[in-house]
Amino acid sequence: MMFNKIPIFQDSIITGSVIDKELDKTISMVLQNEIKENQGNFLSNKGGYQTRNINDDKICNTLLKESSEIIIKNYNLTNVKTTMYNLWINKNYEGNYNSPHTHPMSFFSGIYYLDVSEKGGDLILFRGNRSNQIPDIHNILTNPDFRVEYHLKPLKHQLIVFPSHLLHMVTPHFDKRARISVSFNISIKENG
Repeated sequence: MMFNKIPIFQDSIITGSVIDKELDKTISMVLQNEIKENQGNFLSNKGGYQTRNINDDKICNTLLKESSEIIIKNYNLTNVKTTMYNLWINKNYEGNYNSPHTHPMSFFSGIYYLDVSEKGGDLILFRGNRSNQIPDIHNILTNPDFRVEYHLKPLKHQLIVFPSHLLHMVTPHFDKRARISVSFNISIKENG
């Protein structure tokens, strides 16, 4: 018997790395100032500290440039303009995590990892349809086509970009040292 397999409804994440000592210094400085000046935001974060939206040129421009390049190359986009919709810094202490959430009002979301945890702090992305409601589907059908969640162990200086509609969360980490990341959203429009 002959057959064809046709992948449909595929989502993907893009990973890269950003090695920039000035970026890291700026993130640390902005985070310290924010912690001194305000209580932070409480959205998906359970414990820890999340800054207000940050408009620092070095952070925004560097992460927009790096993310835009990999988005445009990965999706073969032409004649588009990318803009930083918003950006914030997260500092999770031991036992802190981020509950499942999405990032509405943008095309792509990204995370840059300044400091990571060796024990926990994984990024989990969830399948966005109802396939996980089929009893035992992930136990019986182990092919990646039926995966209901994807776990990613972040690395220091790693940049991860994914479609903003993907439900995701961060697991608790159990290191004494804080886990620091920068989260952001990118919008895209036709250029012209």
